[in-house]
Amino acid sequence: MHVKDKFPDMRMTALYSALVDHFGVIAGGLVMVMIGCASDARLDETTLFPTANQINIEWEVLNDAVSGDDKRTVQFTIQNASDTVISRDGWALYFNQFPHSLYLDQASEKEFTVESKGGDLYAILPQDSFPGIRSGESYTFRYQTNFNVFRSSFTPKGAFFRIDAGRRIVDLGDPIPKTFSKDFSFQHPGGTKPIFKNIEDRYEEQEDLRLLDRADIQDVIPSPDYSRRKGGFFTLHSSVNIYHDEGLDEEARYLGEQLNQLLGAPSRYSTSAADTASIFLRQGALEIGERSEEVYSLDIDEKEINLIGSDRAGVFYGVQSLLALIDPQVLDQTSDSIVIPTTLLEDRPRFAYRGLHFDVARNFNGVAQLYDVIRLMSRYKLNRLHLHLTDDEGWRLEIPGLPELTEVGAKRGMQADVPSLPPAYGSGGMTTNMPGSGYISREQFIELLEYANSRHVTVIPEINGPGHARAAIWAMQARHDRLMEAGQEAQAREYLLHDPNDKSVYSSAQAYHDNVVCVCQEYTYTFFEKVMREVKKMYEEADAPLRLMHTGSDEVPHGAWTASPECEKLMAREENLHSVHDLHPYFLSRLHAILEDLDLQLGGWEEIALKTVELNGQVSYRPNLEFLDADFVPFVWNSIVGSRGEDLGYQLANSGYAVVLCNATNLYLDMAYTYEPDEPGLSWAGFVNTKNVFEYTPLDLFQTIFEDDHGNPLDGIALSKSKTRLLPEAEERILGIQGALWSETLRSPQLVEYMLLPKLLALSERAWAVQPPWRAYADGGAIQSSVNDAWNAFANRLGQVEFARLDKIENGLAYRLPPPGAKFINGMLHVNTAFPGTTVRYTVDGSEPNPYSPIYEEPIKMKSNKTIRLRSFNTTNRASRMVEVNAPMLN
Repeated sequence: MHVKDKFPDMRMTALYSALVDHFGVIAGGLVMVMIGCASDARLDETTLFPTANQINIEWEVLNDAVSGDDKRTVQFTIQNASDTVISRDGWALYFNQFPHSLYLDQASEKEFTVESKGGDLYAILPQDSFPGIRSGESYTFRYQTNFNVFRSSFTPKGAFFRIDAGRRIVDLGDPIPKTFSKDFSFQHPGGTKPIFKNIEDRYEEQEDLRLLDRADIQDVIPSPDYSRRKGGFFTLHSSVNIYHDEGLDEEARYLGEQLNQLLGAPSRYSTSAADTASIFLRQGALEIGERSEEVYSLDIDEKEINLIGSDRAGVFYGVQSLLALIDPQVLDQTSDSIVIPTTLLEDRPRFAYRGLHFDVARNFNGVAQLYDVIRLMSRYKLNRLHLHLTDDEGWRLEIPGLPELTEVGAKRGMQADVPSLPPAYGSGGMTTNMPGSGYISREQFIELLEYANSRHVTVIPEINGPGHARAAIWAMQARHDRLMEAGQEAQAREYLLHDPNDKSVYSSAQAYHDNVVCVCQEYTYTFFEKVMREVKKMYEEADAPLRLMHTGSDEVPHGAWTASPECEKLMAREENLHSVHDLHPYFLSRLHAILEDLDLQLGGWEEIALKTVELNGQVSYRPNLEFLDADFVPFVWNSIVGSRGEDLGYQLANSGYAVVLCNATNLYLDMAYTYEPDEPGLSWAGFVNTKNVFEYTPLDLFQTIFEDDHGNPLDGIALSKSKTRLLPEAEERILGIQGALWSETLRSPQLVEYMLLPKLLALSERAWAVQPPWRAYADGGAIQSSVNDAWNAFANRLGQVEFARLDKIENGLAYRLPPPGAKFINGMLHVNTAFPGTTVRYTVDGSEPNPYSPIYEEPIKMKSNKTIRLRSFNTTNRASRMVEVNAPMLN
């Protein structure tokens, strides 16, 4: 293995020098790389370097893995299309790629090296024998890696040349990846076939789906508790009047605004019930299914609409159901009237907590998208936005008095004399690049809270610690150095987050070695108290609810604090601290005291309610009863089959904790839909498609475990016999469920929408609707049959109704429409779709199918040596990715 971590050799500002002094080397390994590398030597003033449009860069992986070795050769090819020579001096080529090991042969390393720079950052550095790249010529940097997952999200991202120690950056964007072969697919241990999802696999998965009559399809997502069509119609005219009880002004205004877009004339709403009123919004005592919060009754007849909610939220959700009854085909036009079917709905949520976790720390796609997400959540009756504001790669919220948090912690890049975090997830070399750089100002956050509150969405802020705190650590080091330079030594130390003398060696889940705060010094708690008080002030100014602060508190890497002088002193003073395993609970107890003083609950990932135990040399986790009385709220994500944590949520609920379930194998929405090279997203928790979300069973997840995260068949009922089951008396301690959208791979608003939709609709169904019908069965076959029937009905709702709505709201949303499946049976090509109601169009002349291409209606007889191209189309002619079928290959 040839991986070098060289100390930077360059001219630096005083701030840079201090940052390197504190973070540059931990146990001999370079961590701080934002300021360069050994090959960033000074260029001669007259030396030219090609511009970005004069350099072509390709990346290719070769299928040369050897069994038992599993190394593959990868290569970058740089083509110089300029009139100048790319010499061996003064530059380094950087890129981001998910962490992996590197291997370079002795012959190659005389010409270049490839170095890990911490996290997902890598650098290619020319050496003494590098021949240079002359005008019109190319050079290939070839090495090996143990990286064996090949999809678009795992290719190198954000390549850039860093020239003259960062005084010039040439951003190249993403290297062009050469097409992957499906033969690059791999088998996981115990697998029976490659995990690659081909067109035949899709066909077989979709084979049991069937088209339902439109009249039998429920219009409202999520499903109401009770719904009855009356058989008539109510006509909304442009002169509609809305009567509302006092206190429902915002709900009436919201309904009026929505109708104004369709009817072309301002609707009128008031608290005076005139004879012309046709919609009545009222608030009153109401209980449905033993729930009296957020419930509503919506009664539509031919003459008027009566909506009663138990509270403002109930009225708002009734309004959303009313709007869902409008045919989506008319949503992009203005008319004098709209026809709505006469209907009676009586509805209530299954769970009080219906959440979406949204990570804006890893990649930040702007404040406007947060408004889009809030509108989408409220439309589908989700009510908690868990906002992941801080992490190793970014701090996204302005905090008064701590400007470095956003001046340094909200920037990524490698420009000279611009303090920032290193590039990550393809953010490039310039600190001005989104989505790597950017933040929410205090004023913007207050306005966002006000907006969310008006849509009955509570925003839960997450401020990470003690791990996942690299951005904060670096920012507070920058603050320290600025004040030290000004001679303000006492103030400089006030918010310092690390122990400068700590020699601990660790590596986080994201391959960082400097992302854990020192929990043994008082400065750390001064920092968290300052931040949390400032955050609470923003909520107070917005008059928005804040009951819980999420602290992250997960994934503290093994080895942290083991060689910290500050921690040695603390453990010597405190008799209850016997080892470093006790330091994480100590940190939580200190945060709890801060939050208790602010009248807030402490929430965090599941580790906040677990204690570390060692049995037979193995580290495992058990519920920690120490914090039961503190009302900690654990958010449980680790349900990965085979991880030994499938039942952690149930263990914690049984022991007395109130729990939010965020199970990764069903609810991590950033997991790729399938294993195909073109599908974006991660896959460490398996692949999560819309059906995986839909079939999630919160109170007995084992019921719908049909395969492991590798795609191998698995009997969840049999697995449950060795696991903790949720006790009936503990069911009420499951507060609800939460989908999670992490943003490592989401570098545009369109990608965010693609990964969210249509998965978010299935999430809303599981969070709001009554428990699914398969809960009544104990037999695996009966469960599977019930799941398939329920999924068929939901898939019809999406294909026949809801996709058209997504096309027309918010100026059209970039949801995923899956490509069709196809299979040769008895010489005939059979084709199907994932969502009944969508159609398949095809071509045989080499062109891409379009809305005017022939529709697949019956099996096709194909001639030899012919290729057919297929795409799915929805009712508004939105198209899926194109797929091809080659007849000779399948015959």
